[in-house]
Amino acid sequence: MNTHETIGGFFGLELPHFANFPLRDMGIAVGSGRQALEFILRNIKEINSLWIPHFICPTVLEPLKRLGIKTKHYSLDDSLTPILSTPLDKYEYILYPNYFGVKSAAVSKLAEEFSANLIIDNAMALFAPPLEQSHSFYSPRKFCGVPDGGIAIFAPKREISPLPPAPNAHEAHFLFTCLSEGVHAASCECEINEARLVHAPIQGMSTLTSRLLDSIDFVAISKRRLENSHYLHTRLASWNRLHVQLTEAPAYYPFFTGLPYLRDKLIDHGVLLPIFWEELLDILPISSIEYKFITHILPLPIDQRLTPHQLDKILSIITSEYS
Repeated sequence: MNTHETIGGFFGLELPHFANFPLRDMGIAVGSGRQALEFILRNIKEINSLWIPHFICPTVLEPLKRLGIKTKHYSLDDSLTPILSTPLDKYEYILYPNYFGVKSAAVSKLAEEFSANLIIDNAMALFAPPLEQSHSFYSPRKFCGVPDGGIAIFAPKREISPLPPAPNAHEAHFLFTCLSEGVHAASCECEINEARLVHAPIQGMSTLTSRLLDSIDFVAISKRRLENSHYLHTRLASWNRLHVQLTEAPAYYPFFTGLPYLRDKLIDHGVLLPIFWEELLDILPISSIEYKFITHILPLPIDQRLTPHQLDKILSIITSEYS
């Protein structure tokens, strides 16, 4: 009998138990997507350089610097597909993000070409299944309310012992603030938690997050996200400069517009839009396609919280500028 087990006493947080997290029992659970990438790199002994796109979160560079891995950059075409002019050397690897969760077709082609020398960044593609021939990593907190969490999946599968879970129950306070007072009230606490994860050493996923993931109905989330994405796509596709393939439930619906001021107009009407990755604007040429991706792609929310009325509000704001 567990000596810490008690009978009776006060009630704790009661949660349902769906246990349908799509990556359950796959790979190694760690503290964040960034840690998952570093964990993969640490366990690829033969890597000496990594090709990364110019359009990528700058924090990706942090584990590369720590591990002394040389970086090389490649460009993207206007559909977010890699432009690669030279074949990889034996000890070179390529990292490709499944942008917004809508580039699974491009991922599959790269996996056929580069096999185990490909690392797939599925931080925005939680529902994209891992490919057997390539490494991949995930970040579930981009899709649901958890304080930490990342999954590292190796190709081929490796026998790697799970890491001890990180203690972080007190870091989840922003979730309770959000529940009781709304997103705006919790935003500062959420940013503090994000900053904590940037500098945290590699640890296992916290017990709290593991339990929270089991309490979320990911089947329903996937269905709702995909429905919401299709709803926006059927009305915006003719104006979208990006060819979008909705094969799995994405993180956002990426609307590549010729009217970048629409971002401010949507925000003024209470539609919260992230901008990926604004800090790159200081180093990218204004004429580059990557610069335009940052300023002209609007990551429209399509998550499971949205109502049909809210989707129609987004559409109304955008279509009023095109009519």
